[in-house]
Amino acid sequence: LQSYAGFVDQVLKPQLLAAEAEANAIQAEIDDYQDLGNRLQSLLAKEDPSEPIETMVDLGFKTVFCNATVQESNKIFVHVGMGFHVEMTKNEASRFVKKRIQFLKTHKMDEKTKKINEIRDHMQSATIILNELQREMETNV
Repeated sequence: LQSYAGFVDQVLKPQLLAAEAEANAIQAEIDDYQDLGNRLQSLLAKEDPSEPIETMVDLGFKTVFCNATVQESNKIFVHVGMGFHVEMTKNEASRFVKKRIQFLKTHKMDEKTKKINEIRDHMQSATIILNELQREMETNV
């Protein structure tokens, strides 16, 4: 009884916390791509695309920013995953962002959600079984 309770505390709870952290990271990536998509839409809607763009640039880990002026905004670099960045036109980047968000939601996030639900179900089942065993042991004493 104690070893199974230990299994819940030492194995299942850390697995649940890890899976939730991974899901939060995926959601943060989705949020970043949605922000990029919104910025791209505003760039595409500009009347004069040759006009310089004033922006804030992240210098590291979303904690240090600086002002920047982009003289030529015809092409931008987009993070495509696994540490790679690709130069794209604004239209290409906009299409990529939509596809990437869809991929993250339908594949990555759905997979993590299923894993989280499986772990939660396992923990709930284990708790029910442990409670029933505890009651059974108390009635037999």
